[in-house]
Amino acid sequence: MSYVMHPVGPEGARVYWIRRLIVTAVVIGLVALVWALFTQGATPASPAGSLSAPKTSPTVTSPAGNSACTGASLHVTLSASAQTYAASQTPSFTLTATNTSKPRAR
Repeated sequence: MSYVMHPVGPEGARVYWIRRLIVTAVVIGLVALVWALFTQGATPASPAGSLSAPKTSPTVTSPAGNSACTGASLHVTLSASAQTYAASQTPSFTLTATNTSKPRAR
């Protein structure tokens, strides 16, 4: 194994070390290129190139009375603006949460 650290051949040792560095740099560059291609293809990009903020802001309404809200008394519904969407369309959803418990007496 001494030939790894002390190359033997017609050229000087410096030539062999430069060749090794070049080969190592090429291998590292190829690995980086393959890694970049695979990671770029793995994450889906949005049509606009970046995520956009929702077009509407959520609306919060609070009841006038003071009522207890537990998991059993909370009714949540989710509805979409369409049954299917084209690849270029952005889905739109509406989430409605309703407290069905009776108001507490003061």
